[in-house]
Formats: sequence, C-alpha cells, structure tokens
Amino acid sequence: MTRVLLLEPAGPESGAVIETARARGYDVHGVTQADHYARYSPSFRESFAGLLMTDLAEPSRALLNVVAYGKRCAVDAVLTTNEYLTPLAALACDALGLPGNDPARAHAPRDKGAMSAAFAAHGVSTPRTAAATDPEQLRRLVGIREISLPAVVKPAVGAGSAGVSVVLDADDCAAAWREASAVATMYGSCEAGPVIVQDHVVGPEYSIESFTYRGRTTHVCITEKITSLGARRVELGHNLPATLPQPVEQVIHEQVAGAIRATGIRNGASHTEVIIGTDGRCSVIEIGARLAAGHIGFLLSHALGIDPWSALLDIALGRCPDLTPTRHRHAAVGFLSSPRTGRLRGITGLPQVGGEVVAVHLRLGAGDAVEEARTNRSRLGHVIVVGNSRDAARDHLKRLLAGVSFDVEPSPEHRDALRPSSEPTAAPSVRPTRRGAGAGTTAARFDAIYADDRDGRGAFTRVLRIADPTLPAEVEPLSFLCSSLLEHIDSELALRAGDIVADLGCGGAGPGLWLTRKAATDLIGIDFSPLAISRARERAVRFGRRQRTGFAVCDLEALSIGTATVDAAICIDALQYAHNSRGAASEARRILRRGGRLVLTGWHPQQCGDARLPERHRHTDWPAVLREVGYDEITVHIRPEWTAVYVEVYRVALAMGEPGADVGLAALQGEARRRLDTAHLLHRIAITATAGEREADQVRSASTAARSG
Repeated sequence: MTRVLLLEPAGPESGAVIETARARGYDVHGVTQADHYARYSPSFRESFAGLLMTDLAEPSRALLNVVAYGKRCAVDAVLTTNEYLTPLAALACDALGLPGNDPARAHAPRDKGAMSAAFAAHGVSTPRTAAATDPEQLRRLVGIREISLPAVVKPAVGAGSAGVSVVLDADDCAAAWREASAVATMYGSCEAGPVIVQDHVVGPEYSIESFTYRGRTTHVCITEKITSLGARRVELGHNLPATLPQPVEQVIHEQVAGAIRATGIRNGASHTEVIIGTDGRCSVIEIGARLAAGHIGFLLSHALGIDPWSALLDIALGRCPDLTPTRHRHAAVGFLSSPRTGRLRGITGLPQVGGEVVAVHLRLGAGDAVEEARTNRSRLGHVIVVGNSRDAARDHLKRLLAGVSFDVEPSPEHRDALRPSSEPTAAPSVRPTRRGAGAGTTAARFDAIYADDRDGRGAFTRVLRIADPTLPAEVEPLSFLCSSLLEHIDSELALRAGDIVADLGCGGAGPGLWLTRKAATDLIGIDFSPLAISRARERAVRFGRRQRTGFAVCDLEALSIGTATVDAAICIDALQYAHNSRGAASEARRILRRGGRLVLTGWHPQQCGDARLPERHRHTDWPAVLREVGYDEITVHIRPEWTAVYVEVYRVALAMGEPGADVGLAALQGEARRRLDTAHLLHRIAITATAGEREADQVRSASTAARSG
C-alpha cells in the first residue's frame, strides 16, 4: 500500500491531491493542528488513514513530530500545497530520505529577503530589494534613493497580498511599515521578520507554473495575472495560457529557471511571478515552492488537459510525471469580492455551471460578514470559464462577472464614511456645459479647483498618484482616467502624424497633450472654465507643444471649431454632464471629418433603470445617442480595471482625512460620500464611434436643432 503524508490537507488544491491519491488506491495521511482540525467537516475527516496533530507554529518541534510519524507509518511521500509549510516539507523529506527540495535553501522561497539574496547570487533579474526593521530605516532607504519611488512594501514572510502596498512618498513609509509588519502568518506571527521594500516595476504581470523532477524543470504554462490597481494590489483573476511572442517566452523561461535553481527547488511544483517592464526586461518578483493557488491548477486541467495533482504525487514518489498537454484551449478564473465591508444580504446574477462555464463557487452566503477586497483572503468565491481563445474566455468571463451584484449592508464604520456632508457638491471630475445664469457660478467653482491644482499639488493629482501609480505623472487629469484607459484611448484613436485632435472638456489638457505629443499631431482644447484653459496653455509649454496647440473657452453644445475640421476627438468624463447631451454629441459629430473617430469615456448602469443610481446614470445609453446624431461603427468597451480605479479614487480620497482649505479634496470627498456606495452598480466604459457619411450641412442642422431642443 502506497502511503502519502500531506502537510495541512485543507484547501482546494490539497483536496484535489487527496481525491487523486485515493482514486489511485493510496492511503492519505495528514498533518494539521487542533484549531484547523476543528474546522474540518465530518466527511473530510474520514478521508484520512491517519492524522498527526502538531503545533505548526513551532517549526522545530513540528519537524520532529512529522519525521517520527512518517517513520512510524512508513510513508512513501511527503508533500504540501501550503505556502507556509514548504520549508517543513523539504526538511522532512530530507530526514526521511524521500524526494524533496534542497533542505539548506528550504527557507529561500518563503523569506523574501533570503529569496532576493539567492536571486542576486545566481544572476536572476529582480527589482532592487532591501530590508527594513523599523519605519525610520524604511524611510531612509527611499530617502537616499537606494530604492526608487514608487516602491512596493511587503512582509518578508507574508502571502496572499496581505500587507502589500505601493508607496509614492517617503511620508507614506510609516503607515506602510505598520501594515506590513502587523501581518500574522497562517500559523501565528512566530515567523515575523523585517519588512521588504522593492523598486516598483511597471508592466504586465505573469506567473509561470513549473514542475521540477530530479533537478530538471518543465515549464507547463505562463499565466496572465489580473490585479487591482491603487496602493494595494489584489488578484482579481487569472487567464491561461498567456499568448506571448516566442522571444519573450524564452527570456521568461530563462529567468524562471535561474530562480528555481537559486532557491533549491529540485523535486516538486513551483509558482514564479514576473513582470515584463516597459523596457522589455523580465523581472522575477518572487517564487513559491508549491503549486499555484488561485485555482490555477484547475485551469491547467481545463485548458491543457494536464493533471497537476498526479504530477505532484508522482514527483513526491520519485516517479517522472506526465506533463504532456492533451488539449489546447484557454481557461480563465474571476474572483468574486464584496464592494464594501459589511454583512451580505444577497447575491444576484450568478451564472449556472454548464457549457463553457465549468465552475461557480461561493464561500459565503446571506447573513455572513464580508469585507472589501484588501487581500486574497477577502474573496467570496470564483467563476471559471473555458474558451477556444484567450479573448473568448476572457470576454465571456467579463460578461458573467458584470452581471453579478452583491447587496451588502455597510458596516457602521463604512456607513459613517458615506454620510452626506455639507461639503461643496461639485466633483472635480465634473465639467458641465450648462449655459445661462448657473454657468458662471459653476465655472467659478471649477476655477477654484484648478487654482488649487497648480503644479501637480492638487487633490485629484495626489489621489490619482496613489490610486494608479502607473499613470504618467505629467498627464495630471482632473478625471477618473487610469493608465490602462489612457492606453486604450491611444489605441482606439489610431492617430497619424499631422492629424488634428479636439479635446472636448479638456480641463488642464494633460491627457490630450500626452496623446498628441506621442503621435505628433495637433491639439484643439475646449473647456468652459477659463482657469482650466489657462492651465492647459501653461501645460502645453511644459510639454513642448505650444506651437501645435490651441485652446478656447466655450460650451460643448456650441463649439468654436469649424465644421469637418478635425480628424479625431476625445471627451474624457465630460459629455454626460452636458445640459443637452444629444446636442453636445451632435456638435462633436459636426466638427469631425468623415471617418473621424470620437472616443469618449463615462459610465453605464449595470442594470438599466436601477433606482439606486443617480438620475443621470440610470438610463444612460450612449450608443443610441451617438447613432441618432450620425455616428456609426459604435463600440462599447468595458474593463474591470477601469471601474476598479474609479472606486479606488473615492476610497483614497476619503482616507486622506479632513480637507481643511483644500477645495479640490473637499469636493472629491463630497462626491465620494455620495457615490461610493453605488459605484459598484456602474460600468466604467469607453466608447469609440466613427463619423458617418452624413453631409456637413445636415450635421450642422441636426446640431442646431439639438441645441434648440
């Protein structure tokens, strides 16, 4: 009889190992501790031929007990899928003479300080890393530029994104250190060590799933990681296999192979996280001596037909694993999370398993306490889909997740943060085009906000630098723009050198200047705030674009631009605030040449007519408006990360404390208090529309009629 000993058998990955082992006729033994065992169901307890209870917070004593139990039961393999127990597994295998990882380096995949040192010694490309034992040392490290800002601060021995944050300023170091140092491990805080700080690498993030047998490694898959933005990064989902150019894959595999060797992984699975920087360099962020969590093992099975659970068992038993793909599809998982902390009242819109939807799981139900996503442990459940291509699986999953709605009663603390206040009611992102007696007052209010936002010191700029550190600092938008959305706008415009671009509701014109400088095109900026236009002109000089820009103060419903004179137009978070949105859309159509593109951003309700939303958002249907005034080829784009930044801006603003005399922060906090509780009911959208073949005079007539109507 083959006997396997599984360290901490709880969890979905361990459950799959148990199921596979029992299907093979193996006896499964487990190692856990009393408080974990108390949470096992009766049926789960019956899965084991034997169980060892030991205090896993005491590694030395636990090792003695595991080795003694292994000898007494004559186990043939020791393995774990648990991040925290990989050193114990390596040491136990060594003591029992079983296949395992290098015991001398068993701590390296767990301790990020030791991991960084091992990477450096073996020439693995990794961000600059340092350790801090107190907040002042952390501040000194970034102050002397040993580590560049923005920087990532995280616990040395944490997992699951707990205690990880991005800091933009040395003044943020104390709070980041406290958060990272306060994280307890799964088995208590006995492993607490220094806090790690690293250079923040900007670029797409991937993980590499590998299996090593007797020192020879097979990389079975590269996984595309989907994470939240802002100061705290949480995994939102995974998509595999990632589709990358062959030279990029080769560089990734070379670096990951080096990381595996550096950390002594000789027998077992490994999960390596990398980022491809804007310079094309592959940086290894960290490695785990275990199979990936986050249901990646199940994605491997669904997409590629690889059985990772059998592979783990075979390697632990000293057998060569079969890692040959038997299918060539794609799979994606999306994690369900609560939009706020409180008590779950209900969930609507959950998909049903069937067809391409292969798994839907909820951990919690009505009446349970939930919290907003701050770590991976905050997940409420997940949805897994398969498809014949990356985009098919990804887009299907997005549609499904967009239909899921959580009804959460806010906790008392969250309810206090959302209480209406007497702060100014206009939001910095709002640029209404209403004319008449009210316009001067509103423009004056925005002039005050722009006066406060000089030289990048304003509230919205400060908040966005925390909410999305990857957004180019010089853009400084007064809107909910993020780097991903900016790149999308750039791609959709498809500008050519010499084109003329109109930025409608341009504010300080940072996005328009950034886009047109990149494409060597000309810019016309329009806004109703005189001070915004003054700021735009100043910024054009800093961008080196003074000779290729023009700005004017006017209403979006009566543009001071000739008919059919621009090649493209952008309108970032402004058109929906027009007094007559149809008239403003028609004016934008009028100034576009035939075939010219308009890209506008805004919001759509997840459910049309939702009474919980502000009136202007309840029935928004921009495609219908645009089609009516002469656009065609209208496409609506929705990405979760755009909505995530929108929500994060509100959260960061509220976390910044009393605004004092800061007009911009007061306005933004006022909007956050009113809108954050319903922000999850909206989709952050970008719409691309092409000017149709209507004659210019027809468009002019339609525009005039729309304004008069």
